Amino acid sequence: MNKLTLKTEWLALLLIVLAIGLSIWAYPQLPERVASHWNVAGEVDGWSSRLFHSIFFPALLVGLYVMFIVLPYLDPKKERYAEFTGVYRMIKDAILFVMTGVFVVATFYNLVYDINVGVVIPSLIGILFLVMGNYFGKIKRNWFVGIKTPWTLSSENIWNKTHR
Repeated sequence: MNKLTLKTEWLALLLIVLAIGLSIWAYPQLPERVASHWNVAGEVDGWSSRLFHSIFFPALLVGLYVMFIVLPYLDPKKERYAEFTGVYRMIKDAILFVMTGVFVVATFYNLVYDINVGVVIPSLIGILFLVMGNYFGKIKRNWFVGIKTPWTLSSENIWNKTHR
């Protein structure tokens, strides 16, 4: 895995800072009880406290970022990450972007903005699948990123056919 620099990590760090900033700005304006889960029809079916909402998502983003930084060093096939560093960063950034988007949508929904969560969130997830699907063919065999089954992990040929 290549060295971490601000040049390579700026987007992920910007998304984390954006989420923390939004959390700090929105916290005093949020109601005590905020919508935190929507069903398929876009109707609220889960609630949480504003404190949990404001702390959980930024903490989740930081946790995901740290996980993406640490995983290549834990992988028995760690040397393979150098072969798809750019793709790995793209997937990391796409996941962080979607999670930040979910936080922004949920926050503004709870600030009583008219947002159709039942359309926006599935659209964000669909975009994530499109991005990941387009880049999966470039992922080299490893233990953490991609479709991992006993067969894909044991055969380079099966890995390549599965991820094309």
